Amino acid sequence: MSDSKAEKIIRITSIIFAALLLAGAALYLFVFVNFFKNDAVLSGGEDIVLYCSRLLAGGYQIYHSSPAIDAPFCYPMYPPVHYYILVFAHKLFGDSLIVGRLVCFSFVFVTAAMIGMIANIRSGNRLAGLAAAGIFLFFHPILVWSGQNRVDITALMFAVAGALWYFKFEKSRFAYLFSAVFFALAVYSKQTMLACFAALVLSLLFSNAKRAVALAATWSALSLAAFLLLNSITDGGFYFQMFGMHQAPMLPDRAYALLKMILSDGMFLVFTALALLTSATRGKLKFETAFALVSWISASAALSYYGSSVNYMFETCAALSLGAGCAVAGFRENKVAKAIVLVLAVAALSQSVFVNLREIKNIAIVNPRRIEHVRDLKTAADKLKSRYSSENMLLYDTMEPALELNWDVRMNYVEYSKIGGVDDDILMRMIRNKQWDAVVMSYDIEKAVDTYPVAFPKFAREQLEAIDDNYVVDPDFKSNQKSFTLFVPR
Repeated sequence: MSDSKAEKIIRITSIIFAALLLAGAALYLFVFVNFFKNDAVLSGGEDIVLYCSRLLAGGYQIYHSSPAIDAPFCYPMYPPVHYYILVFAHKLFGDSLIVGRLVCFSFVFVTAAMIGMIANIRSGNRLAGLAAAGIFLFFHPILVWSGQNRVDITALMFAVAGALWYFKFEKSRFAYLFSAVFFALAVYSKQTMLACFAALVLSLLFSNAKRAVALAATWSALSLAAFLLLNSITDGGFYFQMFGMHQAPMLPDRAYALLKMILSDGMFLVFTALALLTSATRGKLKFETAFALVSWISASAALSYYGSSVNYMFETCAALSLGAGCAVAGFRENKVAKAIVLVLAVAALSQSVFVNLREIKNIAIVNPRRIEHVRDLKTAADKLKSRYSSENMLLYDTMEPALELNWDVRMNYVEYSKIGGVDDDILMRMIRNKQWDAVVMSYDIEKAVDTYPVAFPKFAREQLEAIDDNYVVDPDFKSNQKSFTLFVPR
């Protein structure tokens, strides 16, 4: 291929590439507007995050070492940084899912901008920064998950901020060490957000081992100090919640199914290849390559855990955006290579359009049935609240209805003994003593034990049988609606 022909291809594909990235940003805005219009919980993480931030705002300690004893029952799942950001946001703008989503939405664009800044610094090309930021917003895990009220984008924002700070102050004697603060904030937003930091340290080992050791030591000291402080304040509850309650089984078949779905999006394969074009040179492993490889390894492992989903691909999306952005804007002297890279990038983005449309249809857009379901929940809840106070109701199986209905949840328990080793003898005794005037479950059932095949492995059969032995379904309430099943004492 001649250079003149390559230049024509470059001009045409550059226009298409830019148009596709603009379309991706517009689609992201469309999805977020839909999130903003509908205040129904979209994923399991949203209800937990809102619940925990409400408890913290109310002065409750959420990291209990004995969650079956200490009310309100709570499984925070994540470290506290994102929760406290929400507490601050709720004080300013009100307490709702929408406020949390606005916070996450703003963090998405801050993260995209910082990825672009890193690409600019690393490549010396402003076009690399624009391409990297646009590619990041185009990945379907970012499109579907990042605008939700979850910890993922907050953690990624801090991780990317750490990398940006390091490269901004790479030539300084000590200032680069402050990046460890951002990396620590990332881990204390989501404990698995480690790939960016690990990749930076790994790449430094090949170029400046002393810096790698200094950065790793600084981060370790900060992280350990934060852990000791939190664990002391919570009387060991922080350790228990972060480690004792995170013993979910690894399911290789789940990882295989998720990876198969992820790789059906051509962006992941093509942009991984493009990111690896900035590969090891003269024996030195570059950050972009290390970030891509480490993030793929860590994400593949995380996807095997019970309850995981494609939100564990956030760091991989950031890594591939950074590497591919540099590749797309590079090869300024080799016209043929640049043309090939742009053709591949346009092909990947074009195929990914269909993936994105499929994903927002399946997940991001709340369908009318869901909206009708929330309306039915509110009608049923009004009836429940007219009969019982929240302190006298046990919302047994889920906190989602309580959050959608703005109930003051003080007794909300999900049994995690199958995956977390919690001793729930206290709860069993409370059920047998008929401590609550009502037990509410979100399934349309005849007996509590009927949920066992549906909800396994969340609930212990002994708990469900104890409810059936001591409580009975209220037939009048059940006949008027299908949103809840109400159990009253026998």
